[in-house]
Parts: sequence; C-alpha cells; structure tokens
Amino acid sequence: MRDVIPKYKDISDLLDKGATVEALERIMELREATLELQEENLDLKVKVKKLEEELEEKAKLTYEAPFYWMIDGGKKDGPFCQQCHDSDKKNIRLQNYRDGWWNCATCKNNFGTAEAQSKDRVAISGSSYVSRF
Repeated sequence: MRDVIPKYKDISDLLDKGATVEALERIMELREATLELQEENLDLKVKVKKLEEELEEKAKLTYEAPFYWMIDGGKKDGPFCQQCHDSDKKNIRLQNYRDGWWNCATCKNNFGTAEAQSKDRVAISGSSYVSRF
C-alpha cells in the first residue's frame, strides 16, 4: 500500500488553481489507493473468518486420554489421533481395529482405551506385564 494518499483538500486546491491535469493525476492516485485498501480489507476479512473457524473448531475439540473428540452440542464425533493433532494440528480420524483399540492410518500409532489396555495385560510377576499382541 502507498505511503501517501492524496487528500481531497489538495485535489480541490489544484482545481481552484486551474491545474486540472495534476488534479486528475491525484484523483487517479486516490482511486488506486482506494482499490488497494478494498483489496487489503477483503484479504483481512478472509483471514479473520478463517481464524474464527479455527477457533470455533478448537473450542469443540476435547482431549479424553488417549484420544481427541469433537463435541458439537450433545454430539460426540471421533476419536481423533492425539499424535497427529499435537504435532501437526491435524484431526485424523482413528480406525477401530479391535474392541477398544484404534489405529491412525497417518502416523501408524495404536491407541487403546484404559479398559482395553487392562484387558490385554497379562501379569507375569509383580508389576511386570506383557501385551497379548
């Protein structure tokens, strides 16, 4: 955007002095500056709308270990990958591959609910355990 935008008073003074060519040049500069401001205003409106949408989506996102869920009103959508969201800010839907276990096709991580994890643990001794898969 230009640093100096012609003022109406300056254009009026030029017309009063009979400098119509210079006045027309200033009018053209003013018209160009107006178009630049309109374009900048439109760009800013688009950015604000995008940020508002991102903020609205972020407000709906809830972390319930080990997943993210999108909660809109009373509707719960998901789960979404915690790894992909935390590292790349992407909401990647997890795929259920076994009761309580979910897989991310993007980062290849597996996530299990606490209940599913406890079912899959087989005690060996003390606090040691192994997973059945």
